[in-house]
Amino acid sequence: VGLTADEEGKSHQQSEDEPPPELNFVHLSNPLFVKTTNETCTNDDRTQYITQLKNRIRLINKTRPKFVVASGYLDDKCRKLLAKINETIPIIINDGQSFFTFYYSGVKGLVLQGEGLLESGHSALDSNGNPINEVSVNDNEQMKWLSQELELSQTVRGHTFCFIENDVATMPPSFCNELVKGRVLALFGCTTTKSRTTYRLPADAMVEPECDDPDLEASDMDFEPMGLLGNNDMVAFSAEECSSWTARNVD
Repeated sequence: VGLTADEEGKSHQQSEDEPPPELNFVHLSNPLFVKTTNETCTNDDRTQYITQLKNRIRLINKTRPKFVVASGYLDDKCRKLLAKINETIPIIINDGQSFFTFYYSGVKGLVLQGEGLLESGHSALDSNGNPINEVSVNDNEQMKWLSQELELSQTVRGHTFCFIENDVATMPPSFCNELVKGRVLALFGCTTTKSRTTYRLPADAMVEPECDDPDLEASDMDFEPMGLLGNNDMVAFSAEECSSWTARNVD
């Protein structure tokens, strides 16, 4: 279930002069959301993972975040469990089947088909940092759409997050560079182990953002580092004023 944009992606109650209110949301994953784990785990492990997912869903219904993004490989059993999230809490499914934009009260989310990025001319990387393969297709529909969305994100000081259904560590630097230039604050994915790092735009990739405002200070044109967050559990996030945000693991 996706969310559509309201006026400029802001809540209707928010005035032009006041900062966006703090907004809490959850990125939900689980070991079963990793396809290889789902297909090879023991019955005992599967029972443990399902219990963990049920507990997370109960916690979501208790704490009532503004929305939930569920990332990874979702089989029928997992989808049925996700359906138990309270119907008043929007849930965005990020399973690699489609790409789209959603908005919620000033937060913009870009949901991508991680596997489809291979068709854009980007190389995925293995655990040693070596390219897996590369297929150059200049007219890739997803990348055309993403380029347009990133151009829009460059012009606003808000919260833009990106979600993929696979491991963020496999995403190549060339792709991450494009996200940073588009002012994406964090890239989320589904992994077998928890990981949280920061990606900074390298000096040789620096380009000055397009800007028609002569009064804009140089500091306003700097590229913020982007968070790379992979998890197989649940992480709660708070989108705060301007481009500030915080993340915390949920026990």
